[in-house]
Amino acid sequence: MFHFKFKLLDHIENVHKIRMRFFCDVCVASFYSQDDLATHKARHDSPKNLECGRCLIVFHAQEQLSHHVCITYRDDYVCCGKDLRHHVQYNRHMIIEHGVKMNVRVKPNPDLLLGHIRTKRKRVLSCPKCKIILPTRTQRRSTRKHALE
Repeated sequence: MFHFKFKLLDHIENVHKIRMRFFCDVCVASFYSQDDLATHKARHDSPKNLECGRCLIVFHAQEQLSHHVCITYRDDYVCCGKDLRHHVQYNRHMIIEHGVKMNVRVKPNPDLLLGHIRTKRKRVLSCPKCKIILPTRTQRRSTRKHALE
């Protein structure tokens, strides 16, 4: 039994090797069918008036469209010694902690299943007090005691 749908999908992709999610190679949006992905990708190929062809945001005026921060790509969502794991958390962190507005994505490898990628991926954990990088959660738990001191 899985409490979250993404955990079930990760299990199916990792253990049973069945693709359950399909990703847009432009904006990294995910879909549950190849048909939904194809419909979505058609929007990238022919965006509407005042719509960004890369991120598909629609604006009210041409000036807004020309000043908007579009998607850029990175290899990971690591910043300040933490793996923020998702573009929403990473982009929010960048604006709150560093004052930089970003719209970052990490492109998944199209040859690998997302469930396999996620199970192989290790979080970057750090001690909140001394900021050292710790390789395991067990080591992080043991440092919590000194963080509370």
